[in-house]
Amino acid sequence: MPVVFSRPFRVRYYECDASGHLNHVNYLHYMETAALEASAAVGYDQQKYEEMARIWLIRGSSIEYLQPLFS
Repeated sequence: MPVVFSRPFRVRYYECDASGHLNHVNYLHYMETAALEASAAVGYDQQKYEEMARIWLIRGSSIEYLQPLFS
C-alpha cells in the first residue's frame, strides 16, 4: 500500500483573484511545495539531490478542479 503524504495549506488573500478564488498558478505552487516536502520526508531533501547531482522538476501538469478555494 502506498504511503500518503498530507500537508495543509492556508489560502491567503493575495493568492486569490478579484472573485476571491484561489488563482490557478497557486494550485501549482501548493503542489510543488507538497511534492518537495514529501520527497524530504522520505530522505530526499535538497541536500540529498545536490549530493547525487540530480534535480527535482515538474515536467507537466494537469488539474481537474472539483470546486473553487476561497481566502
